[in-house]
Amino acid sequence: MSVGATLALVCVCWGHSALCARTGSRAAARDLTHAAAHALSRHEEGARSTGRPAAGSPRAPGSLAGPIRVLLLGDSLVATELGLELQGRLNSTSAYTCRRRARSATGLARQDVFDWIRAARQAVAFRRPELVLVMIGSNDAQDVVPPRRGRRRASPFRRVNWGTPGWAAAYRARVDRLLEQVTSPSREVLWMELPPMRSRRLDQKLLAVRRVQRAAVLARSREADLLEILPLMRGVGGGAEKWRRAWRPLRRDGVHFGRKGGRLLARMILPVIHAMALRVFLHRLQEEMASPKTWAPRHAR
Repeated sequence: MSVGATLALVCVCWGHSALCARTGSRAAARDLTHAAAHALSRHEEGARSTGRPAAGSPRAPGSLAGPIRVLLLGDSLVATELGLELQGRLNSTSAYTCRRRARSATGLARQDVFDWIRAARQAVAFRRPELVLVMIGSNDAQDVVPPRRGRRRASPFRRVNWGTPGWAAAYRARVDRLLEQVTSPSREVLWMELPPMRSRRLDQKLLAVRRVQRAAVLARSREADLLEILPLMRGVGGGAEKWRRAWRPLRRDGVHFGRKGGRLLARMILPVIHAMALRVFLHRLQEEMASPKTWAPRHAR
């Protein structure tokens, strides 16, 4: 293994230990990611003569070169300023290539309006992401409806009304199916919880949605991570109810963020994404070490 790849491995291993010991250290996560990215770029420059792809080009399977492929999935929260800001900030560096699949007025409950299970499966197959970011559910405090194909329903399941005892199980099945489409042993998944809503009535209804999503993601803790948005937002404006008043001018309406609000929340989420990028580097290094070409003697190449 080359000196650059070894240095990258050291950065990744040390980064994981530091993040485990000091959870929430955003500056440390950012610095570690930049160090690993710099080591990988040095490795790319030194290996160009061996035929490996140059920096910024699509990554070949089993190589360390190329930006991290990120896929951002979600409803109108991802389609508007927050999603735009996350995508723009990730694409502003050479370390990431972020693509966004978003659709307003949709969710997992109304599969007859838009089939997110199918859309996620197609997006993952087409983009081949190494890191998937998900924020969905702001429209899901309603009946769970099976999908439609033409005039007949494609699913044998019937509508499950909101507020009935079977709603949580029906919605959990939708969340589980979406997770099945995006998770993979070689892929990192970050499920971002819904932010608090301005309307107390709507926010109270979405507690059930958050509760089901949280249980589904935590049940797959080896495959996906959960990011709580509420603690991030509470850090603005002080304790008690001051944080709600501080966010009011930063939100376009009671649900979506304005430009300033999207920029602020994106800055809070980015350190978590940078920390998860270290795991992506680890997956790449594991693939590199598992490749026979990596360990072949120089005279045998």
